[in-house]
Amino acid sequence: MLPNSITRREFLRLSALAAGGAVLSACAIGNAVPTPSTGATIAPTALPTASASVATATIPANARALTLTTLDDARRLPTKILGASAESLIEHLIDDPRKVAAIKQTAPAFVRFPGGSQSNYYSWRDGLLHFDPQPNSSAYYKFWAAAAAKIAQAYPQGVHYEEYAAFANQIGADIVLVPNLETSSVDEQVAWFKQLASEKILTRYIELGNEFWVAMAGDPNVERKWQSEPAAMNVMRQYEQALRPIVGAGAKFAVQASAASFTQLTTNSAFAQRLVQWDRDLAPADWFDAVTAHLYPSPDLIAAQAGNPSLQEFFGLMMGREDAGIDRVLNDIANPMPGKEIWVTEWNPQGGSPVNINTPAKSKVQPPMNAQLIARTLLAMLRHPQVTQSLYFTLNVSEGTELQSYAQSGDQFLPMAPTVVVGWFDDAANGGATFQRVVEANGQVVSNLGPLNESYRPIEGGWFQSDRRTVLILQNASAQARAYDPTQANKPKPIRVDLLATPDLENTARVPASVASLDPASPIVLPAYSIARVVWE
Repeated sequence: MLPNSITRREFLRLSALAAGGAVLSACAIGNAVPTPSTGATIAPTALPTASASVATATIPANARALTLTTLDDARRLPTKILGASAESLIEHLIDDPRKVAAIKQTAPAFVRFPGGSQSNYYSWRDGLLHFDPQPNSSAYYKFWAAAAAKIAQAYPQGVHYEEYAAFANQIGADIVLVPNLETSSVDEQVAWFKQLASEKILTRYIELGNEFWVAMAGDPNVERKWQSEPAAMNVMRQYEQALRPIVGAGAKFAVQASAASFTQLTTNSAFAQRLVQWDRDLAPADWFDAVTAHLYPSPDLIAAQAGNPSLQEFFGLMMGREDAGIDRVLNDIANPMPGKEIWVTEWNPQGGSPVNINTPAKSKVQPPMNAQLIARTLLAMLRHPQVTQSLYFTLNVSEGTELQSYAQSGDQFLPMAPTVVVGWFDDAANGGATFQRVVEANGQVVSNLGPLNESYRPIEGGWFQSDRRTVLILQNASAQARAYDPTQANKPKPIRVDLLATPDLENTARVPASVASLDPASPIVLPAYSIARVVWE
């Protein structure tokens, strides 16, 4: 048994990749419109794809005219802020030009190496993973030990940073490097960093290990090393002191938060309290620059707490978690850490479940719903000036897993609906821009959602203003169409309007997204459950 929903997700997210990845197994992946959640307070009624079309506006009779207003202060975004995991040890990815081309079009500004939990067991000398399972090892640890053997068969020469750096350079991304602080000595990591520095490929972004708070899902042997947050910080400090002179001035090191307040823990077990106490013990120090967080909302737990909710109710609960829930956890991390950046180095609204991980059709969060939730997650994270990195988990190209990001069409891999949204935000936010939150003027808030009383606004978006263009990404997460005039407030006509409609939130099809190219000279109709990108130059 795994201790709780958070660690169960950690175990099963790798099972998902194992099920769909060529490396870890031999496996090769309506029109109904939901209505608003029952009982919720809501405003009253009044990239390349497999297919693209040019459409003129036909405004439905019941569409509401949409007027936008700004909310919160605008923020200047870092030149690079949004990225994604691209797991080179989990599937043959960086050695497949078609997959590389697909990821390059999504345009993440950051990728991560060697990855997540595997980083704590990675040997830079042979490019492989090394585990020592014991009879009392956790299920998660034993899973990884078995996976390591399959990885060694698939990659007899290992996967090395040098290869990954070439891939990152090809797609235009920086690397977040996760050194091995668990099974490799300080001297060994120093030797690795010195070699990378001599090759002039060493990154400036160092994430000091992965999820020590999970300790391989409560593995008793691993917990002995990572007994608590103060003990882990002492170990991380030793590595930082040795590595910082090598990476040089301007490099940034990140320590770990458990982000326990994102998912409501329903047990008083010692392990659950460990995660809560981990974040309570966080305190700033001069030697590190950032704090990492991994945000997975546990959809199955949310559904169970709601007592078998309807699709509409469940969607509302998930939206609240990806909106107010994001605000809550980021504030909980930022408040005791003044002056520190937050790197969300893993996130995905799908989470992971033993019921659906290898059978994606059973997932509670299907691609259309996930596209909506991804849009809200990114809009929520961008509100917070402390967030300077956000890496979506994961740009996986293998079929047969709920984490699949691309679908094959002929000899190409094309983005599915969630990946289109990731790519739109990557394109708009990276490269140097300001972000301004916008919402529907006089729009009401869906509130009092779930046991944490979470909330969200059905209509929300973001203005991204750079020297060369302005981009508006606008989300309609309601059951009623909106009609938006992009020339309001004396703005010129846009040069491009793209629309991603996701009306059937439970559609299980894992296919390339269909994005409509709208007539930029016409009013923009946002159908129920849709996301639009509007571009001015």
